[in-house]
Parts: sequence; C-alpha cells; structure tokens
Amino acid sequence: MRENGLLNKIDSTTQYTQEYKSKMKELYHYFASEGFEFREHALNRVLGQKKSQRKREFTKEDIVSNLRRQPNFMEENSRTVKYYNGIAVIQGDDTGEVITVISLFEPKTQWRRLNNDY
Repeated sequence: MRENGLLNKIDSTTQYTQEYKSKMKELYHYFASEGFEFREHALNRVLGQKKSQRKREFTKEDIVSNLRRQPNFMEENSRTVKYYNGIAVIQGDDTGEVITVISLFEPKTQWRRLNNDY
C-alpha cells in the first residue's frame, strides 16, 4: 500500500521530469528490494546529492551498509540516526522509514550518542 501511494505521488508531481521520476522509482525499488522503506524526501536527497568540499559523496550501497548497522545517535524528536563513514541515515522511530540522508564529516552536536561506534 505504501509503495503504490509514494509511486503515485511521484508520478503525479509536475516538478519532476519523466527521467527524474523514473530514477526515483528505480531507486525506491532498489531500497525496497533490500528491505528498506524510503520517503520521497530521502529519495531526493540520494539522487540530488549536494557536492562540495564539506560533503562526502555516497552510493546507494553505502546507504544500505549504514542501514544494516545499529543506530548510534538519536535526534531530539526520537528519530534514529545511523551515522557511519560520514553518512547519516535518519529513520522515523515509529515507522522505520528513511526520512533523509545527509553527508557530514562529524555528527551533529545536538544528536544524543547511543554508543561509541562511528
């Protein structure tokens, strides 16, 4: 049910080109086949990575690798953070959906550390 809703939303969005919609859906299916649910925002963050000296580039395989590890930080709003190798994957604590993916050289100071593994 979730899949159809998100894929329909992507298809009906006029701000994306057909090529970009196709890439989003392909990426969604890749992560779903690995057992992970992604929100639209997270798919956009993966496809539209910001590139700069302060950002680390990452692959979809890097993200899956992080997702298979234990959360090591918690945001104030109870979202779990899996921060490894300069990549933070943030999941909703209630649904487990991936909300966003960000590249950071250091974890955010406002995150509460759950363990020392990062």
